[in-house]
Amino acid sequence: MLWILLIDELLPLAHLITPNIPEAEQLTEMPITSELEMRQAANIIRGLGARAVLIKGGHLGEQYAEGGGQEAGGRRQEAEGRSRVADSEEVTDTFTLPADSIDVLDNEGRVTVFRERRIPGGELHGSGCILSAAIAAGLGQGMTLEDSIKAAKKFVWEAIRVASAGSSESNPGSAAARVEW
Repeated sequence: MLWILLIDELLPLAHLITPNIPEAEQLTEMPITSELEMRQAANIIRGLGARAVLIKGGHLGEQYAEGGGQEAGGRRQEAEGRSRVADSEEVTDTFTLPADSIDVLDNEGRVTVFRERRIPGGELHGSGCILSAAIAAGLGQGMTLEDSIKAAKKFVWEAIRVASAGSSESNPGSAAARVEW
């Protein structure tokens, strides 16, 4: 019921919505495991009434553990996972994580793909909210949507880098307070 209200009432009012992969999967009722599927999902969500959709791909790497490897930005990063088999023998599986974080913007049918080097250990809660707020700040300063997203991604990337670099900051919000806009 809440999803129906969101789609019918709020999406048409939004200039931009910024779902992450799991949220976009719920809105589209399709699995998203690649950049192509992110593009398709953004188009579907835009068809629900949103003028622009930025699907944040930070969660994209989580699907690689289950579905095998796919290149992102021409680079690969290997990671190891451990699983148990029925006879308790341990087996090590290797799967591919993308070296880049990919975000896909569908702005009234014009698609822009934003790629940024993934920061190891940079999976920090709240970074998507900070990204949305930073995009709004850029728009408020008169920047275009694309330029606002570029500046916001740079800002959030630096906040995550600071938080992940062993600083005493434990979340991107605290680290962002020390990053210049």
